[in-house]
Amino acid sequence: MNDVSRWPAIRLESRKIPSAVVYLIRIPEFVRMIRTKIQKTRMKSTPKPKTVQELLDLKKNKLLEVDPEYQRGPVWTRLQKQYFIDSILRGYHIPLIYLHHKQAIRVGGLQTGDRLYIIDGQQRVLALYEFSEGAFPLLDPREHPGRFPKSLIDSPCQWAGRDMHQLDDDTRAHFLNMSLSVVHIETKDENEIRDLFIRLQGGKPLTPQEQRDAWPGAFGAFVCQVAGKRDVAKYPGQDFFRKLLRANVAAKTPKGRQLAAQMIMLFFTYREDRRFCDINRQAVDSYYVKHMDFDNSSPLAKEFLAALSKATERWFGLSEQDFGLLRYRIATLFRSNQPTGGIPCPNAPVEPTALRSRRR
Repeated sequence: MNDVSRWPAIRLESRKIPSAVVYLIRIPEFVRMIRTKIQKTRMKSTPKPKTVQELLDLKKNKLLEVDPEYQRGPVWTRLQKQYFIDSILRGYHIPLIYLHHKQAIRVGGLQTGDRLYIIDGQQRVLALYEFSEGAFPLLDPREHPGRFPKSLIDSPCQWAGRDMHQLDDDTRAHFLNMSLSVVHIETKDENEIRDLFIRLQGGKPLTPQEQRDAWPGAFGAFVCQVAGKRDVAKYPGQDFFRKLLRANVAAKTPKGRQLAAQMIMLFFTYREDRRFCDINRQAVDSYYVKHMDFDNSSPLAKEFLAALSKATERWFGLSEQDFGLLRYRIATLFRSNQPTGGIPCPNAPVEPTALRSRRR
């Protein structure tokens, strides 16, 4: 009677044990059954790295497809595809590619083969396939100096300006044998796949200025020096941003750094060419790239910092009413979604009604 493994059988045979006790004894058995069922239906995730050649073979043999019910179509520009292929050839890490592995099933008396459906990575796979077919050449850093840092422009590039068919044998082999991080997902529940797709797309995207903050080059560092950056001790920011613009542009935020970049662009282009430049998103992006070798100790840089200090000294004593009006006008001046690229239109509002009525 001390053999625990025999208790259920003994008690069931005796029929003298209350049914509640029998159920309690059987609970572990039910738990095991539930766990087994869950394990059979739970999504399975398995890392399975693949070379570029293996992905291309799957794509060409129609074993790697896209589910159009929840996937969008091709959206990458040629430039994005060129950058992506260039990144692979340079050995940069590529984000994970998620594939849904659907096992073979019988349909209409026929056995279908296994299929892989892209959950995340469609644009990257399409770029690989199109480049392998010779659809576009790669960028030549020497011919596009505004799109590459000086270190890459000065370095030899065997694939510069060439498409897949023009690559030398070693470079082509290097590209095709490059290993990419791929994850196979197995589940019979299509809703789990869609849920995973939504989660992978659900991360908060970087703002344009947060992307610029990550770019290489000295101009970004100068912008941070002017506007400040939170949690970075060496970038406290100038008083102009920390004090004067505290209401409209939060100190040490991407908004503040974008405003600083626009002000620097206007100041430098006017002093150098006696003209005002566009300060919309594309213009700011281009300025960052073209000025990666920016000299933050140049006479113009020092003059800009001196101008900020002088403006701060002059405006810091303004009344709260005039101070608010000044902040509004500065914010209006640098609103980059205006048709003229940031410079106010003649019919653009100059000040809010509340401030205008108070000033009267």
